[in-house]
Amino acid sequence: MSLPGFSAFVSLSKLDIIMLPPPPPPPIPPPKPPSCLDLCPDFCGGTISMCKKLRDPFGVYHCRQVIGPCLEGCRALCMHGCDNGRICGFRCVDTNKDKSNCGGCGIQCKAPEGGSAFCKGGICQQKCDQPGFMVCGDKGKCTNIKSDLNNCGHCDTPCPPPIGGTPKCVGGICEVSCSLGYTKCGSACVDTLTDNNNCGGCGRSCSTILSGSTCVSGQCQCPSPTIPVEGRCIIHP
Repeated sequence: MSLPGFSAFVSLSKLDIIMLPPPPPPPIPPPKPPSCLDLCPDFCGGTISMCKKLRDPFGVYHCRQVIGPCLEGCRALCMHGCDNGRICGFRCVDTNKDKSNCGGCGIQCKAPEGGSAFCKGGICQQKCDQPGFMVCGDKGKCTNIKSDLNNCGHCDTPCPPPIGGTPKCVGGICEVSCSLGYTKCGSACVDTLTDNNNCGGCGRSCSTILSGSTCVSGQCQCPSPTIPVEGRCIIHP
């Protein structure tokens, strides 16, 4: 005789009946990772054909469906690792190249005004669409360094205003436009009627023409009471 759930054991020597406990149940196998085909119907209204399991270049399994209302939920649950990148926003991305996740998730590279942005080595970079332009200023604006007075030839390189004229940037080089009554000598605007280094014309230095003289009405003249003698201004003996 045996009780439910027990087995009987009869000893031949003593004819004793020993009731043994039942054997343990077999181990429960670990659950298998869910697949997109198992999970997506919960989000997509039970329509398995709307989701497909695909493998992207980084080795991530995710769900993709046609009409889109349950896509993010499928992607989140179907993620199976990221072999060569980092998971950002339900996607596996290369943070060395992805301009929306440059160097880390959510770090977006901002494009400058008149240009574009890209990610290189996990660092945001900017470039201008037109040749001859550079990204200048704190706000990141593409600037024509060939003509901009504050960024002439390079960012933060201003053209200073000259005496007797106005500055201009031509081909990335600071130049001047002289006002009426001034003459351009080199990079400066001078009054050749009074300038001792450009008296009567550019490069005419009174110290060379007549030592001790000054420029008066475009001529190097000795100041009173001196007189010119052999290229010098001396006091008359």
